[in-house]
Amino acid sequence: MSPRLSLLALSLFTLPIHAADLSTAIDAFKAERFGEAKQAFEAAKDQPEARLYLARIAEHQGRRDEALDTFEALAKTEGKNPELHFFWGVSLCNEAQSASMFSALGHAKNCVKHFKKALELQPDNLDYRKALFDYYVGAPGIAGGGADKAHELIAAVKPVDEVLATVMEARVAGKEEKFPEAEALMKSAIEKAPENSDYRLLLGTIYQQAERYEDAFAYFKQWQEAQPDNPKAWYQQGRNSVLGKVHLTEGEQALLHYLSKPAAAEEPSHAWARLRLAQIYQLMGKKADSAQQAELALAGAQGDERLIEQAEELKG
Repeated sequence: MSPRLSLLALSLFTLPIHAADLSTAIDAFKAERFGEAKQAFEAAKDQPEARLYLARIAEHQGRRDEALDTFEALAKTEGKNPELHFFWGVSLCNEAQSASMFSALGHAKNCVKHFKKALELQPDNLDYRKALFDYYVGAPGIAGGGADKAHELIAAVKPVDEVLATVMEARVAGKEEKFPEAEALMKSAIEKAPENSDYRLLLGTIYQQAERYEDAFAYFKQWQEAQPDNPKAWYQQGRNSVLGKVHLTEGEQALLHYLSKPAAAEEPSHAWARLRLAQIYQLMGKKADSAQQAELALAGAQGDERLIEQAEELKG
């Protein structure tokens, strides 16, 4: 997993301006009671805000074509609504991440276009600024990413959230391969916000970016012991075993532990955990076990083209 803000988690954010008669439906959405929320929003779909929520529910439930069609239809009358552009961008970025290499670039460029539009319409919104920053840090130059563009967004964050600005600086340093600087900045941020598991994850991914897989292993092990109920540490231990080809047995056990718990919306899916487990078994020379896990990954792929492509290769 790249050090980036989870876009699926972003799709669940609830921003503050709502019609009073939608409050019950919005409460159901926030509680992730999507069936109940969908029914309530459909009863009020003459309201643009209700249709926007229906698109977000469709995105969350894997009906991305429906979500994108709804965003496009809403744009005809709601083109100056920053929330519309933000969540449209989230769906497009998610589409880019799961698409084939050939179609991903177009989706990515459209994603950043909508993030920019959202921030243009509401320049003081921190969530929009963070999403655009995540894009610039995570995307390759050919898709419009770049450390220079990310740097420009940090100055406006620092007066509002100094710790977040430090994390953003660390991520830019990581993108520029200034790994000692990135590590020091992330440790500083974690000292100030030790409860933030996303910050802990970012420090581990900096070790991986620097190909310090043994350090990453020790770090994720320490995190597992300190916060055994945090799923991020377990999944990342397994992923680290794949990336660095280190501690394969520990990586296997970490992923089995991850699979024993329900996967939250903002965490890697069980299908991705199955794929990582298949990759570990391949590295162990356990071809039958690898193929079995690849089959299970495909069964839960839900159209994720990147996952499908990798799992098909392992299935043999």
